Amino acid sequence: MKNFIMSEMFDGILLATIISVVSFKLKFLTKSGAVGTFILAVIIYSVGGWKTTFPILAFFILSSILSKIGKKQKSEAQSVFEKTGQRDIIQVFANGGIATIITLVMFATNEINQFYIYYLSTIAAVTADTWGTEIGILSKKQPRLITNLKITVVGTSGAVSLFGLLGGIIGAIIIAIIGNYFQPLTYFEIIGIVNSGFIASLIDSILGATIQSQYRCSICNKITERKIHCENNTTLISGIPFINNDIVNILCAVAGVVVSIIYFSF
Repeated sequence: MKNFIMSEMFDGILLATIISVVSFKLKFLTKSGAVGTFILAVIIYSVGGWKTTFPILAFFILSSILSKIGKKQKSEAQSVFEKTGQRDIIQVFANGGIATIITLVMFATNEINQFYIYYLSTIAAVTADTWGTEIGILSKKQPRLITNLKITVVGTSGAVSLFGLLGGIIGAIIIAIIGNYFQPLTYFEIIGIVNSGFIASLIDSILGATIQSQYRCSICNKITERKIHCENNTTLISGIPFINNDIVNILCAVAGVVVSIIYFSF
């Protein structure tokens, strides 16, 4: 047993090293992001093997590829984002931290089947959220605020579009399909995972429009997530100062689990 665990950990370290180094070289991650990915990958693979590794790896790789599509079209919208392009360690933990915790709980309690559904649900949530953003920005139509459906500019926190919503649903479906390969799921479970992920992404948008901090730049008059824009301090106009996009992403990941627990309680 001890030899098996050591073997899994060695394989996990090897895999994590490859993923982190390649992702850094491809500019998917910053140096800190590569360190964060290494830590989570070692834990997730060592504890759960490919069953837990492949779904989150698919999220990371496919989302990173999506972020590189339509760079010219995205450049204007990304100018107001707090962080763009390469993921740092905080973003890595925000998207994968809850999944890592569930992996540990899943095997500590030996309730593998049920917790695997929660695991897939949180990954479906961050996938739906990320894909909704990356694909939504490519829409030719202006997005609307999820809270009042008023037309707003691309890149605004809490903005949604039909294109982005469909992208989010597709992302959640892909995660459920991948999970089904490693643990056969019923149609009810697949629908539950997809719904949990999609609903969590909507919750993310609501939080982004309401409690996430948003600032106005006094130079260009744009609304932004950044405290500094156009090399000047911005002014807080809405939301709570310490709640940034990373906090909202963590809450989205948690929401995926909570919605899943509620869904499968009936």
